[in-house]
Amino acid sequence: MLLRCSALLLALSPSVAAFNVGNNKSPLANLKHRTGFDGKKAVAIQMDVPISLPEVQTKPSSSLDPKDAWIANLDYEAFRREVADLGKELLKETGDADVEHIKKIVAWRNIAALVGLCTVWMAPNP
Repeated sequence: MLLRCSALLLALSPSVAAFNVGNNKSPLANLKHRTGFDGKKAVAIQMDVPISLPEVQTKPSSSLDPKDAWIANLDYEAFRREVADLGKELLKETGDADVEHIKKIVAWRNIAALVGLCTVWMAPNP
């Protein structure tokens, strides 16, 4: 039992540090101190990294299930272009409302983690 609790504490110690227990500084202040980023505005940076794609097969492989035969004829270059274009379009549409939404989701995640940490000792948990 002691080993199990110790392993749990070691596994969750980075999560507990995220709550800044006993520290009145905001997590963003700690982030600014460590990285110089103040958290006010997030900016995505597009990186042009060459992608090596597998060779396109001209005939369906016999090892593929018939419902997966489309994979053998997939145009990887066109798929790559479509995904890259979609990423560029979504990046243009990202704004302050999206950043606020992500902050709200992170806050709910932190609340759920805190509830989990506070109730981990209860009987229904394995």
